Formats: sequence, C-alpha cells, structure tokens
Amino acid sequence: MSPRSIEHLHVRSDQRLMPASDQLMPELFPDWFIDWASSVTLLELLIYALAIAAGLKWGRQWWAAVVAGAKGIVAFAATLASIRGLTAFIARTDATLADQTKTMAAQTDKIAGIFHETHNNDGSSIKDSGERTELAVDRLERGMLAIFKRLDAAGIRATDDEDQIRQELEDTHPKEKP
Repeated sequence: MSPRSIEHLHVRSDQRLMPASDQLMPELFPDWFIDWASSVTLLELLIYALAIAAGLKWGRQWWAAVVAGAKGIVAFAATLASIRGLTAFIARTDATLADQTKTMAAQTDKIAGIFHETHNNDGSSIKDSGERTELAVDRLERGMLAIFKRLDAAGIRATDDEDQIRQELEDTHPKEKP
C-alpha cells in the first residue's frame, strides 16, 4: 500500500483494518451497513465471499434438491391419505365381490337350465319337443300331398278342399292381439 492510502485507514483496537467512516460514502449506504462494514474482519469478508460463491455455484442444485424433497413429502402425505381410506375400500370391495359371487351363482344355475332345455337329453327338452313337432308336421305334409295326388288321379278337383283345409289350419293358430 502506498503511504497515502495508509493515511485513510485507521487501526482499531482489535486489529481490524477498514476504511475510515468518512471514507465509506455514507450517502450511498444505510447506517446499519456502515456499522457492519466497519466491524467486519478480512477473514469474515473471505467467509462471506466464499458463502456467496458457493451459493451461486451450487444453489441451483441445492434448490433442486429442496424442491425434490418437498415433492417427496407431498407424495408421501398423499400416500398416507390413500392408505387411511384403504380399509374402507377393502370392505366395500369384499361386499361387492360377495354380491357378484351370488349373482354369478344364480346366473350359472339359469344358464344350466337353459342349456338343459335347448340341448338334446332324455326327450323332455324344448329341442327334443321341437324336433318331434317338425317330424309330425313333415308326416302330415307328406300325408296331405299323398291325399291330393290320389284325388287328382281320381279326377276330383281338390283345389277348393285344399283352400278350406289351409283355412282350417290357419284358424287353429292363436290370433295375435293388437
């Protein structure tokens, strides 16, 4: 330091070297800053500078870690809230499954009954009955055709009788109600 710059410095009793108070331009700085700056040591300034440099260098990483930690805490809280309602959910699910099991058993019984009625068995099913009815109708049709052929061979005109027979067959079917 030049001798001229040393004149503006004064030495305090605790050996701290700082500019004199009148050299700090008090019009630019508040009083609390001037008091702090006049009391700080060079080592403290170095520590502050290192802290600021570290904050600038690793601040984003630290902030990302803080944000990630906060997100983890929020996720953990949401998990705890979900677990709190888990017991009630399990009870509702068990009740629903029990109802579905009863419904499935009833439907299985109904399906077995329908299967019994629609598949050939010992002759009592709807399918067996339908097949018997088809065979009987087929025999009736063949018999009627044979009768008409005999009448035609004998020279008897059966057209009027055929219409009457068809009308009588139609009358045997139940009428649909409007």
